[in-house]
Amino acid sequence: MRRWSLLGAVVIATAMLTSCVAPVPTGPPKAVPPASTGIAPRGFTPGHLYVAQGTDIPSRVYRFPLNADGLPSTTPDGVLKLPYRYPGSIAIGPDGSLFVADSGTAYACKTERLCAVNVYAPLASGNAKPTRSLRVPQQPLWIAVDERGYLDVSILQGGGGVENVYAPSANGNDQPVNVINSDGANELGARRGILYVQSLRLGLGVEAIGETNGKQPVYYTYGYNYSADGVATDDHTLYAQFFQPRSGGYFLVTAEWRIGVPGPPFRTVIGRGCKQSRSGGALGYGLAVYKKYLYEGCIALLGASGGVLVYDLTKGGKQKPIEQLVGGNVGVAIGP
Repeated sequence: MRRWSLLGAVVIATAMLTSCVAPVPTGPPKAVPPASTGIAPRGFTPGHLYVAQGTDIPSRVYRFPLNADGLPSTTPDGVLKLPYRYPGSIAIGPDGSLFVADSGTAYACKTERLCAVNVYAPLASGNAKPTRSLRVPQQPLWIAVDERGYLDVSILQGGGGVENVYAPSANGNDQPVNVINSDGANELGARRGILYVQSLRLGLGVEAIGETNGKQPVYYTYGYNYSADGVATDDHTLYAQFFQPRSGGYFLVTAEWRIGVPGPPFRTVIGRGCKQSRSGGALGYGLAVYKKYLYEGCIALLGASGGVLVYDLTKGGKQKPIEQLVGGNVGVAIGP
C-alpha cells in the first residue's frame, strides 16, 4: 500500500466514518481576477494512457498506446523515470504536458524545500528533466489541471481540506491565486473552470466549486458509501469512485452524473476486479475515461506497484475487467 496511506489512512478512514456535520462552504481568502470566459481547446490528440507507480519501489510513469476506440495496449511504448521516492498523483495539461506531484515528507517540504509539482514535456521518457517545477511548501497529493492550464493542488497535511489554485505556467515560488477550503479531498478533477473535490466524508460524494470565482459549491452525492480516490470528467459527464459492501467484501464502483445536474448519479459501473477485505475496502487510486473505456487504478492489484483495470464505459452494472495493466498505485491520465 502507498506510503501516505500508512501515515494518513487512519485519519482519512476515521473522517469518512465519523464525520456527519454538514459542509460549511467558504469563499476565497482574497479577491482574484475573474476567470476567462473562453475555454482553450486541448492542444493534443489523445494517444496514450499514462500510468504512474511509486512509493518504496521505482517511481515510474508508463505510457500505454491507445487504439482508435480507446483500448490500451498491454505493453508500454515509453517509460519516464522519476528521481523522487514519493510521487503523489499525475495530471495532463492542455498542451499534453505531464504534471507529477512530488509528495516527499512533511519534514522535507517544510525544512528541505523539496516538495513540488513537476511539469514534463509531452511524451517525456527515460531520465528527462522537468521543464518547470512549482515549489509547494506542504505535501502535495492530488492535482488536477483544467483546459485553461489552471493547476489545482490538494495538500496532505491534517487529512487535507485545502486546495490551492495556481495560475497557468506557475513556476518556482509562485503563490496560489486562490485557496479553497473543503471537507478534505480523496481526489481532484477539473473541467471548464470548475474544481471537483471528492470529499472524504461518508456519503457526500463530490463538491463542484469554481476555481477562481468563489461561487458556492454544489454537491454530487453517492449515498451511504465511501469515496475511493478517483475523479474524472469529460464535456458532459462527471465520474467518481466509491466502494460499497457487497457479499461480505467491497466492490469498487464508478458513479456517473450529468455535469450541471447535481444530486444522485444516473448510473454506476461496478468493477469486479479491484476488491479487498471488508476491513481494507476497495483500494482504488486514480480514474480516467476516454471514448468507450474506463481506466481504474487499484492499489491492491499486482503487489506493491498496483495495477490498472479497463472496463467498458458503454455498459452499466457489474462487470469483469477487459484488460489489466501494470502500475497504477499513483494515478492514471489520458495524454498525447
